Amino acid sequence: MQKVTVSLKERSYEILIGKGASIGLSGILSRLGLSSYSPVVVSNPLVYKIYRNLLQDRLAAFKDVLFLSVPDSERSKSWHTISKLVRPVLDFSRDKSIFLITFGGGVVGDLGGFLAAIYKRGVPYVQIPTTLLAQVDSAIGGKVAVDLSNGKNLLGAFYQPRAVVSDIDFLSTLPEREIKNGLAEIIKYGILGKSKIFNILEESTADFVSWPAETWADIVLMCSCIKASIVEKDELDNKDIRIALNLGHTIGHAVETACGYKSVTHGEGVAFGILAESVISNLLGILSEVDLGRIIKIILKYKCLPAIKKGFCPKRVASFICYDKKAKLGISRFVLPKSIGETEVVSGVDAGVIAQSLEKAKSFVN
Repeated sequence: MQKVTVSLKERSYEILIGKGASIGLSGILSRLGLSSYSPVVVSNPLVYKIYRNLLQDRLAAFKDVLFLSVPDSERSKSWHTISKLVRPVLDFSRDKSIFLITFGGGVVGDLGGFLAAIYKRGVPYVQIPTTLLAQVDSAIGGKVAVDLSNGKNLLGAFYQPRAVVSDIDFLSTLPEREIKNGLAEIIKYGILGKSKIFNILEESTADFVSWPAETWADIVLMCSCIKASIVEKDELDNKDIRIALNLGHTIGHAVETACGYKSVTHGEGVAFGILAESVISNLLGILSEVDLGRIIKIILKYKCLPAIKKGFCPKRVASFICYDKKAKLGISRFVLPKSIGETEVVSGVDAGVIAQSLEKAKSFVN
C-alpha cells in the first residue's frame, strides 16, 4: 500500500492507496483516535447493495453504526438532501460522539463532507472513495459543497478529512461510464502538471477494462501526489495556485448546470470543458496546434465526451459561466493549457471566442 501525506500542519492527513487498502479500516480509524466514536456512513443505494456487508465487516469493532443512503445523482447535492440527513444523525448522536464516513463517489464525498463540516460546527470524517474520479480528485483536498440551480458547489466549505482510503479493489465493479468519468480528471492531471500521465494514456490501449490493478494504482498515486502538492501550497484556493485544478471546470460546470444536473456526469462535463478551453487557448495563440491535436485525440480515444448534441445550446452554457466561483467582479477566469504539462490563468476572454470554442467542442460530440 502506498501513502501520500497532505501536509497542512494540524490538518494533515494521509491518502492510503492500493488493492485492499480498506481491509485494515478499523486499525486506521483507531490510529486516528476515533475508536470511541460511532460512525455514520453516508453512501448511495448501489454501493450499499454491493459492499454493505463488506463495510459492516470492516467496521465490526464499532458497536453502533448508522448507515445513510442518498441517490447517486448530482441532484442529491442539495440543501434539501442535507436537511433530510440531519434528523437521523441528530437522533443517532444524542448520547454519543460521531464521525462520518463517506463511502461512494464524488457526490457522496462532497455531500457527506459538507454535512461533517456544518454539523455541530464540524465533526471528523473519513473519505473512502469507490469511484475512479473520487480517488484521483474529489476525495482529496477538503472541498465540500452542495449545488444551487444557478451553479455547482455554490454552498460549500474547506473541511479536510482525517484520512482518504483509496482501495483499488472498488474500481473493479465500476461501469465503463464511471471509468470514463474518472479518466477525464486523469487527462486533466496529465495536462496541468504531469506529462508522464498523459504519455501513459497515449501509449495504453483504449480498452481500459483490461488494464491491471497495478496500472490504476500507479495512476491514482500520481494524481494524488499532484493534488496533495497543490493543496499544500494553497489550501483555501486564494493564491491562484489551486485554481489550476479547475482546468476544464469553468465550462464543464456550466455544461452540467445547463443540462440540469441530469444527463451529463461531472467527468463528461470536464472532458467537454477541457476540449473547449483548449480550443480557447489555441485561438488566443497560447496552445500550439500540435498540443491541441494531442488533447483532442486523447479525449476522443477514451470516449469521455457527453452525448449532448441533440438540444445542446452553447448560448445557454455560456450564460452559466458567470456563476463560476473563479470569476472576479463578474469577469470569468479560465485555466488554459499552455502545453502538455503547463497551464496559465486568463481573465476576460472575449464572448465571441468562448462561443466559437463551444461550437468547435460540440462538433466532436456524438
